[in-house]
Amino acid sequence: MNVIDLDTKEIIKKYTVSTGKDDTPTPIGDFKIIQKSQWCGSFGSRWMKLNIEWSSYR
Repeated sequence: MNVIDLDTKEIIKKYTVSTGKDDTPTPIGDFKIIQKSQWCGSFGSRWMKLNIEWSSYR
């Protein structure tokens, strides 16, 4: 995931993220982070909720 300065279009920071598999690919698009949490477990140490319907478990 890249964090981009919207004014200069320059990449500010790059992050490694988990992505989908070939049969369930990660959608392509522009998304916004609407919530952040610290986790401890097999999913990694951080979690970021995106502004998409399927980004949280119900």
